[in-house]
Amino acid sequence: MKQLINKLRQYLLEQRYVVVFDDIWNISFWGHIKLALLDNKKGSRIVITTRSESVAPSNKESPSYHVFKLSPLPLKEARELFCKKVFQREGGHCPPELIASEWCKFLDSLSSELESNPHLLDITKILSFSYQDLPCNLKACFLYFGMFPEDYVINCARLIRLWIAEGFVKEKQGLTLEDVAQDYLSQLIHRSMVQVAKVDFVGKTRSCRVHDMMREVTLSRSEELNFCHVSKTNNSIFDGIRRRLSIQNNANPHLESITSSKTRSILIFRVDEVPNSFLTTCFANFKLMKTMDFEGAPIDYIPEEVGNLFHLKYLSLRYTKVENLPKSIGKLKNLETLDLKYSLMFELPVEISGLSKLRYLAAYFENNDMEYNINFQRGLKIHTGIGCLQSLEKLFKSEANNTALITELGSLGQLRKLVISKLKRECGIALCTMLMKMSHLRSLTISATI
Repeated sequence: MKQLINKLRQYLLEQRYVVVFDDIWNISFWGHIKLALLDNKKGSRIVITTRSESVAPSNKESPSYHVFKLSPLPLKEARELFCKKVFQREGGHCPPELIASEWCKFLDSLSSELESNPHLLDITKILSFSYQDLPCNLKACFLYFGMFPEDYVINCARLIRLWIAEGFVKEKQGLTLEDVAQDYLSQLIHRSMVQVAKVDFVGKTRSCRVHDMMREVTLSRSEELNFCHVSKTNNSIFDGIRRRLSIQNNANPHLESITSSKTRSILIFRVDEVPNSFLTTCFANFKLMKTMDFEGAPIDYIPEEVGNLFHLKYLSLRYTKVENLPKSIGKLKNLETLDLKYSLMFELPVEISGLSKLRYLAAYFENNDMEYNINFQRGLKIHTGIGCLQSLEKLFKSEANNTALITELGSLGQLRKLVISKLKRECGIALCTMLMKMSHLRSLTISATI
């Protein structure tokens, strides 16, 4: 190898050259190849294309390195390029006989076409390289995107908490599980497998999505591995073998008939009705359940049997009409996430103090008729005993209108984010004492009563 490098360097010494390396995956590639391609000051160029940002040489390493991030084409230009490629005989124009129904038919059959159409097999193969190159800890995280509907914009915080509940995220010394999961997501974004949908004012990714073609890869791999079942039609048959179930677009997989299931996770999207028999099945029969995400589902109660789900780690009732939690909620000793945002919940039962592993507790209701009023967000009324939640890292939005409750909050040494409302003047000293004890606190929001 050393002789080959020396021979190549000698040959290029007086040459002006352009070398293109296409679709590189090996991170150490540039470190090796730059030894052979010397800079002879004759204006030579080396071009590397890659889907992974970590492969690209850093422009901090040398002023002669330039990294160009290719942005997606705007919809209009993407359509023009597509038509020029596909309809060359028609002068780059879509034939009028290809009506909307034909395009919908093609879209609905895209998954099967990618698997069986010999003209499309190369596309599947190229996209699959991205998945195959992933380290083991990221493969499950990527497959999880298949649980969400097509073109669905995913809240990153929600996704991260689901990953943690599923056990995909491994602990690292000095980092919270959320920090580790955020790094996982960043890696998938840098590999061009996940698209950024929204960033906040500090540049942090707040929502993301996957391209339709990449989603087909997740669904194909999930089918092979029995990773999850996505129920999108009433004809979907859920065999109870797959551990994860995603119900979408008013599909009815006849869960009422299931008496024993290995299902660990249920996510619901865009359904108009959730039968009571469905809830009964979930809470009575799915003893191994770990995650239940009912965000946006038309439900108004949670059965008392929720206390039977000993392994439950994640429960989201965001954007539901649930007003009360049963007392049996206190039996969920492994619950880590309880998301009640935008539900009709305004008070938690005393039994909540038994959730010793709870790390994330969020609940508030917004009254849009009072948008410009300081009280347009109604916080959560919490009883004494909150101090027992020693694992709690995020708490919002809690009413803190008495000194005893604020004193209890001071014992929550793991808190990273705290939002409290209705703070009274006489609680000021207790608040300062509380804050002195919170060494891990990163975010604090306070609203007070007049």
